[in-house]
Amino acid sequence: MKSDITWAKSNRFGGISLIISGLFIILESAIIGGLKSTIIMLTIIIVDGIVLMIYSYQISKKYCEK
Repeated sequence: MKSDITWAKSNRFGGISLIISGLFIILESAIIGGLKSTIIMLTIIIVDGIVLMIYSYQISKKYCEK
């Protein structure tokens, strides 16, 4: 990361996002179980990773182009 602000904001958002995703995964695993649960878990993790990359890119563009 080129900027300390970008690094801090991306990590703050990522931490909160991963905690929320983890809670959803725990909840759906307790309710659904089995192969469906694994597919849902992987989907949540992949979507969360994509959201984190997009957010980091947007923050990077906002703070590093000034």
